[in-house]
Amino acid sequence: MSPCFNCISIVTHYIYRRGLTILLVAILFSGCYPTPAEESTVSPLVFAAASLSDALNDVAQEYERKTGQNVDFNFAGSNLLANQITMGAPASAVFVAGYTPISKLINADKVETGSVSKVLYNRLVLVKHVQRSLPSIESLQDLVGTGSIAIADPATAPAGEYAAAALKSAGAWERLQMQIIPTLDVRAALGAVASKNADWAIVYGTDAMTQKNVEIVLEIASGSSENVPFYYAATISRETTGNRFIKFLHSEPAASIFQGYGFDIVAP
Repeated sequence: MSPCFNCISIVTHYIYRRGLTILLVAILFSGCYPTPAEESTVSPLVFAAASLSDALNDVAQEYERKTGQNVDFNFAGSNLLANQITMGAPASAVFVAGYTPISKLINADKVETGSVSKVLYNRLVLVKHVQRSLPSIESLQDLVGTGSIAIADPATAPAGEYAAAALKSAGAWERLQMQIIPTLDVRAALGAVASKNADWAIVYGTDAMTQKNVEIVLEIASGSSENVPFYYAATISRETTGNRFIKFLHSEPAASIFQGYGFDIVAP
């Protein structure tokens, strides 16, 4: 461990209440960052959207193979991650869904604005358990009165924001309020259907591909470019350890992995 890290004591307390994580970080000595010579040995800590977990673990393996550097992740709902970083969590970089969490970090002066870039985009789908017999669905309005619907909580995850926007656009949001089950993030919404604790879920298409016991019932149109689920990456202000990995996200090897998981690549 470098002398730099010997001068830092970080105390992290995770307090769970009402499904939210409050991250308290106390830094006893600040202003101590790795030197350029040390950067190659320091693993960046990337705060990333839960929906990226499978693909990013593979990308990190390829990155390590090419550079010899490990990458550590903290996966959660994107808005929750932004809140954690705003409160002082020691992230090196972020890779999140939707522009809302990036906007929060920019307003809090937590990210290098010039480092923000679109990397990927996704699509929303409606899923059910493969063994569950449910009414035929041709539009989101057909969900009214058909059972429970899990979506990521719009307050903690952009997947929930996109799901809510799609339901509002279809004129079904108000009529479905009693059926909606908010979950911590998009993976939790998918898990609710996979475990038969919810009849339906609105999730990303890439997440639906990870579960063998769920099937896609309906692909949901975005409606407008503002409702396309884009993923944004950025480095944290005064941090340099994540720069190299963020650049790698735009590389051909990373793009190939993302496409294998069903993501679409944003052209440079």
